[in-house]
Amino acid sequence: MKSRLTAAIIFSFVLATFYCGDFNARAQEGSAFPAPRDQINAGDFQALRQRVEQQDEELRQLREHLGVLQNEVRALPPVMEAAAAPPAQGVIQASAFSSPDLSDIQARMASMEKRLNDHDAGLDEKAAPGYEVGSDLNFTTTWNKGLQFQTRNKDFRFHIGGVVQFDLNYFDNPPGIQAAPAVGGIGPQPDSLDIRRLRLRMDGTMYEVFDYFMQVDFANMVTPAGSPNVQSPATTSPAFDELYINWGQIPYINNLRFGNLKEPMGFEHMMTDSQLPFMERSYLQDFVFGPFNGGYAPGIEMIDWRQDLKGTFSLGWFGADDDQFGFSLGNDYAVTGRLTWCPYYDEPSDGAYMVHFGVAGSDRAADEDLVRFRDRGDIRSGPPGILNPIYADTNFTGKINATTFDIVAAEFALVLNSFSVVAEYAGTWIQDASIAGVSQGTPFFQGGYIQCAYLLTGEHEVYDRKRATFERIIPYENAFWVHDGNGNCCHGWGAWQVLARYNIIDLNDNGITGGELNSFTLGVNWIWNPQARMQFNYDFTNRSAIKSTPQADISAVGTRFSFDF
Repeated sequence: MKSRLTAAIIFSFVLATFYCGDFNARAQEGSAFPAPRDQINAGDFQALRQRVEQQDEELRQLREHLGVLQNEVRALPPVMEAAAAPPAQGVIQASAFSSPDLSDIQARMASMEKRLNDHDAGLDEKAAPGYEVGSDLNFTTTWNKGLQFQTRNKDFRFHIGGVVQFDLNYFDNPPGIQAAPAVGGIGPQPDSLDIRRLRLRMDGTMYEVFDYFMQVDFANMVTPAGSPNVQSPATTSPAFDELYINWGQIPYINNLRFGNLKEPMGFEHMMTDSQLPFMERSYLQDFVFGPFNGGYAPGIEMIDWRQDLKGTFSLGWFGADDDQFGFSLGNDYAVTGRLTWCPYYDEPSDGAYMVHFGVAGSDRAADEDLVRFRDRGDIRSGPPGILNPIYADTNFTGKINATTFDIVAAEFALVLNSFSVVAEYAGTWIQDASIAGVSQGTPFFQGGYIQCAYLLTGEHEVYDRKRATFERIIPYENAFWVHDGNGNCCHGWGAWQVLARYNIIDLNDNGITGGELNSFTLGVNWIWNPQARMQFNYDFTNRSAIKSTPQADISAVGTRFSFDF
């Protein structure tokens, strides 16, 4: 408990230091967050109205001047047709039918009228006096990456969508590595065709400041009694992913979120599953970011970002149980936080050039006084669940008893137009570790990855400065292949991306031999449109010797078809 309290105090001190300048700026400028529309300052509205009235008076004077000039033009003697004809040679003279002053005033009038219309629209949209949140409940329907309903003032919004991912995977493993896990092997790993994710989601806004999100995955598989990763009967068991309500626009903390949440650790962990660059996340996901619950845990979290969008922070208190069904029993808790900094973001190019740094940490109780760290492959032979072979596992040595363990992580991202680099590292210490009553001291396990990507068609990675991770890539041209009206074929290429990643995990320390993995993954992404894509991965993994199973290489090829809405 003392270590957890100390970690919380240190994290709070770093957070206060990091945000000191930002809070001072917010204090000088007033509230850092927009007030609800029914609380707009009356003085601000009056000042805006006065500016509009002044410009209206200027426009009236211009119209009077225009009338005088028009009368003067009418009083001019008629111009002979011959005089209006341009000379055969020389410079053409200004037309007698128009006045330079008149055209200039007409242009100024058009500009002024546009500005007045813009101001009127702004008054109607943003500063209409007396508007009460929720008083206009007439919904309009649109398509915005899924079917969306919303009111004119967007104080109510509802979106329904989902994710579908279909995988085809093939493996080439030496016979020796397919020994039983009891002797350090991975067991059989058959080729597979499967649904990797099948999710339905609903999200939206109510009363302007409350957001909600609900998502359930129907592709989780469980296997009855028997050995793991064998062709035994399996059944689906729907499970929660994210499910929360968020209270936004709270001064100084901005967002207070509670429910089944994604714990704030890791750059790729915070990415949306449908937008991952590779078919599977790195070893860090199975290792520490989401080992047995997909990275989701019941809890409560504060989320905020700097006013200049150069930094974010998240700090939460979560149940530390290792399940994915949205509940936690007992007194096993975790305190998890993340800080990010974006020192450079090129505004004119919408982030085509940017740099990102981040750190995260978690102090966690051991679930039922047991800890386990394990990793599956970069390409998998079945849907989520125990059908997938485990490549590295501390349980190869035996079940580890412990009281608490701590996680630290660091992250880096760089975008240089179409080229990008992402790298992450994470390590964990186990407190009071023992196996079968024999002390193992304080084992330390670690892992990390570095990946490079290049968009051949000129797009760039999209950085979300509030979530501090990459968002979906929007192709310059969608993929299509159709006949035109003349019977000819025409096509669009979509976006093409090539990728490479080096991935490592080390679960050997203090007499515990969970294994070491080194892998290289090459990938090609064909992004058909903002919501559909095809991915191809080739993976080569070297697995260290474990128990009586010798060192071996695993080769795999995977293809994924996916769409989200």
